[in-house]
Amino acid sequence: MPAKFSGGTAGLVLAARLTELSDVTVGVIEAGVLRLGDAVVDTPALMGQSLFNPDYDWNFTTIPQVHVSQRNIPINRGKMIGGSAGLNFMIWQRGSKQDYDAWRQLGIGNGWDWDGLLPYFLKTEAVHPGPGSAGVSGKFHGQSGPLPIHYDNFDTPLEGPYAQALESLGVYLNSDPEAGDSTGLFNSAASVDPATGNRSYSAVNYFLANQDRDNLVVLQGAQVTKINLTPGNPIVATGAEFVVDNITYSVNATKEIILSAGSIQTPQLLELSGIGNPNILKEFGIPVVYANPDVGENLQDHTHVTSQFELNDPTIPTINLLNVNTTFEAEEQALYHINHTGIYTYTISDVSFHALQTFWSPAELAQSLTTLRNEIQAANLSKWQRKQVQIQLTDLENASVGQMELLFFGSDITVTNSSKFVDILNFGSIQCTGRNISAEVPFILVHRVSDA
Repeated sequence: MPAKFSGGTAGLVLAARLTELSDVTVGVIEAGVLRLGDAVVDTPALMGQSLFNPDYDWNFTTIPQVHVSQRNIPINRGKMIGGSAGLNFMIWQRGSKQDYDAWRQLGIGNGWDWDGLLPYFLKTEAVHPGPGSAGVSGKFHGQSGPLPIHYDNFDTPLEGPYAQALESLGVYLNSDPEAGDSTGLFNSAASVDPATGNRSYSAVNYFLANQDRDNLVVLQGAQVTKINLTPGNPIVATGAEFVVDNITYSVNATKEIILSAGSIQTPQLLELSGIGNPNILKEFGIPVVYANPDVGENLQDHTHVTSQFELNDPTIPTINLLNVNTTFEAEEQALYHINHTGIYTYTISDVSFHALQTFWSPAELAQSLTTLRNEIQAANLSKWQRKQVQIQLTDLENASVGQMELLFFGSDITVTNSSKFVDILNFGSIQCTGRNISAEVPFILVHRVSDA
């Protein structure tokens, strides 16, 4: 029996696909629980309410960051069956062709490029057209996959003027960002099922759809703390230890172990199991089973800065109007539960990706590139990492892919007693490296993220 850790987005997809084979039995171990029928997860307009709530969110933080006044930056990760896809903002958007083809330039072959991955993108989704959506065609939009994808049926009166403002700055409208170029401004699809108005994600569309299979077992509320490894050549993963209600258990696999605990907790579990940088492992008394100093390094993620704006007209229907206008809230609840439409199905639709040249002057860009090159030159990078940063430098110089993402949100998740505020979220890319581990979470060591 293959054992699968954990029950997040990729893990449940793997479990569902593997158990299509009747002679394969898969056991999934997940620290979170199934949130079926939980409005905080299911209802699109309630996005953000689960963030920082320990029942839903692992709520990791970085160590103090030098460049942001020694603040600890939160890293939100979904703690539930379905993983972070039950926590995120449901934007359904693939990258540009050039992003995936860069993997091939790094020597990652066997179909890990745009042409090789596109059939699997299409196989995943069932795209339903909606107001303002691009023409949905079989070439770039899947029609029969397990995950329903939809376009907003509700916009606030603010999305239009916001889009016009970006156009006035020279940002072009992208009619189909799924076709291989995701730059410009577009109406984003969302992982929402139009049949229910609820979030679509792997817990519903991969696990629940297949939970009656005799060869699929999911254990929830169980946190894996270590992969059991048998030394030798090769080293063999034979099982794992996990904790339920402060009691440690062991499980063995008869065939193989699949570790898919996300970009933070996968390297974390490898280190706890003795695979990682020997200097880090020895510091915390972890026997080194396999020395690999690259474990936990080279994480690249996107963080954001939120700009909050106060509206002149507080009666404009934003999500927060639901909190202060009981008549409006009742009308929208009825629309949501009866027709599966209205403001409760709202997701972020005005999305744009920009090269830095869109907003930076040539002098600002040149100065930043010079600083970046000097930092790269001084860094102790491997040959592979230097090849990677050269691709990224070329992308920056050529303005060929998006380096900045802007999202318009017709609400403000930090204010609940007013309808007067909306947000614009500015996402940029950062590269993080781990330097040490700290036992800050019960039963698990956290590979802390240091300065980018």
